[in-house]
Amino acid sequence: MNVLLLCYYSLDSDKFASILDGSNWLQYISSILNAANTIVEKSLKKGVAALVHCSDGWDRTTQIVSLIQMMVDPHYRSIEGFEILIEKDWVAFGHQF
Repeated sequence: MNVLLLCYYSLDSDKFASILDGSNWLQYISSILNAANTIVEKSLKKGVAALVHCSDGWDRTTQIVSLIQMMVDPHYRSIEGFEILIEKDWVAFGHQF
């Protein structure tokens, strides 16, 4: 089911919960956060370098790398830092928004 359908239902609607569950969106977000967290933990605690590249190199790669930078560097958690992050890792690489 299309996640955009969620815009038509209120959060307390049974239909909203059903569409959200059927979209697997929460599992997708969980896997992205877990990947970023794993890389940060291995990098900071064990000094391991990481190369991040997902199947098509567009969505998950950029999402994971952006989250890692936000987790490690407080500058990217500011408005100005977030703007720089979007410009350098999304716009400059031609992300297909």
